[in-house]
Amino acid sequence: MFEEKKMSSDDLIELYEKCVRKIDTMKSEREIIHVYQSLAGKSYQSEYLKIDDLGDRFIREFLERNHGKNKPYNYTKGGERFLQSKYLSEYFKSKINRLLMDNIILLLAKSKSSVDVFSLVKSNKMFNQMTEAEILAIVEAVEIVEKYSKNSKNNYNSNLLFSYLYHLNGEGAISYIKNHVSAVEFANQILATSGVHPVASYYSGRGVNLGDLSDSHLVSIFKKLLKYDVTYAYNFVELIQKMNILDATQFITCFKNFAQDGFCVKSNHISADSYSFEGIDPNYCYPYTYLMVECSSFTQNLKLQKEKSKLIKQAFLFEINPILQKVYSNYELVQGESYGQTYFRKISKK
Repeated sequence: MFEEKKMSSDDLIELYEKCVRKIDTMKSEREIIHVYQSLAGKSYQSEYLKIDDLGDRFIREFLERNHGKNKPYNYTKGGERFLQSKYLSEYFKSKINRLLMDNIILLLAKSKSSVDVFSLVKSNKMFNQMTEAEILAIVEAVEIVEKYSKNSKNNYNSNLLFSYLYHLNGEGAISYIKNHVSAVEFANQILATSGVHPVASYYSGRGVNLGDLSDSHLVSIFKKLLKYDVTYAYNFVELIQKMNILDATQFITCFKNFAQDGFCVKSNHISADSYSFEGIDPNYCYPYTYLMVECSSFTQNLKLQKEKSKLIKQAFLFEINPILQKVYSNYELVQGESYGQTYFRKISKK
């Protein structure tokens, strides 16, 4: 695909940028592997930037391709297959094996896990085939190295590993994310990979804006929650239905509270209707602001926000309705031990 010759720094960075742009169009797993291999082992250094391995940087770019977008990002079918592939699993196992072997004395002294991570990363088992306990042991080993090793890169390896595990469909990886990743980190990842900036203040003062938060963003979040737990997704629908105003700032705050409460809807998640179309909050305004609002503009703007939010909710519910119908045919809603708590249980097929 590319000529094997001594390349200048400008040629290398041009090659890398060309490969990154191809992520959005590559249709097969083999094509992605070929592009990675064309970059692997090549380093780049300028006055302002140093990249030890362009192949590693490409993998990171690939895993985080759905970050920092203003709308949901969808990988190609080839991209989806590559994320679940044995090739990418072996890539991570190889990197982790090297990291652990370089710090074997440290790990033997600090690790308390009963899982033999050294044998695990050398085995033929893919990450998608590993149990929750096995993945937890690998993550903890990487974190020990980063915490105590003088040569660690400030959580670079654990952050990259988290990005990888988040994409996986294996039961062990899904259980690990559900049970061992903090609610805030989990919520931030879901938002960031659905085209929503995870920092609420990023959207301050913009009111209900389809460019910030639309039905497509909500559908993307719903599908990601559905992957982890049907009840999470069901409760998310309830959360959206109860929100009168769907401006991005208010939504992000509510969503994070929702995540921290175990993805259960509680009354404190729903904010009061206090934001105008310009983002004015009458509870925290200087006196002169009320002069701007006196001519019923606040009331009109609040009404407009509610109407726009209603349209977003209707579009969202319309889009997910076919998915909900499938859920209802395969799961039953069960009353939990706590009052008012319900969850979905898969219907056993006889």
